[in-house]
Amino acid sequence: MTATPSARTFPTPDAVRAVQDAGQAERAETTRAAARRPRRPLAIALIALAVGLGGFGVWDAAIKPHVIPKRFGVVDEGKIYRSGRLTPATLAKVVREREIRTIIDLGADPVGSPADARMQRAAEALGVTRYRMNLEGDATGNPNYYVWALRLMNDPANQPVLVHCGAGTQRTGCVVWLHREINQHAAPESALASGG
Repeated sequence: MTATPSARTFPTPDAVRAVQDAGQAERAETTRAAARRPRRPLAIALIALAVGLGGFGVWDAAIKPHVIPKRFGVVDEGKIYRSGRLTPATLAKVVREREIRTIIDLGADPVGSPADARMQRAAEALGVTRYRMNLEGDATGNPNYYVWALRLMNDPANQPVLVHCGAGTQRTGCVVWLHREINQHAAPESALASGG
């Protein structure tokens, strides 16, 4: 008996290419899947960040002004308070909590604007006297308004007083600085350092 060599078959070139293509396709799919995995958490994190920032924007622009008085501060406890622009809701909160009798508005909104009229109606509804002085946002304007504001602030019949403007910094800061220097005899540097 003689052994016959076994017949060896070789794959055809098309079969070799098919196997290579399948291997490349499998490796490519594995690479794509791996590339997608890190992107999912990243995409989720980016979406969460966008929603969070958007939520903060909504809070800061639409909700916060109706809940927290802008730049509210105590100048002289029980007598004089300061703030930036208020909404009717935050005005009501400050008036109730601090028993405000007089509001000195140094020009938070343009005279005759819907916002100015709304604040006047809110003050009237709360039973508070509101004085409106048309000063500019950079604290310029008729200097007699500052004298008038100081007289109103220092009259015990008007106290407690809330003095405010749009931002609660320039105009309000100027009248508070004058009050501290003239009435409390604070040194100019001390009056400025205390925020106003």
